[in-house]
Amino acid sequence: MLARLGDLLYWLGCILAAIVIIWGARVGFADDNPNGPYIFSFAAAAGFAFWAIGLACWHIFSGK
Repeated sequence: MLARLGDLLYWLGCILAAIVIIWGARVGFADDNPNGPYIFSFAAAAGFAFWAIGLACWHIFSGK
C-alpha cells in the first residue's frame, strides 16, 4: 500500500514540476519581460524542488 502511495506522490511531483516550469517559461519570456530570465530561473528551481520531493517520497514509501 505504501509503495503505491510513493508512486502516486512521485508522479504528482513530476506533473507539478512540469506545470510550474511551463508556466515559468510562458510568463517569463512573454512580451519581452526584462525580468524573464529571473522568473524562469525561479520556476525551474521550484519545479526541481517538486520533482525532488516526489522522488524522495517514492524512495521512502516504496523502499527502493
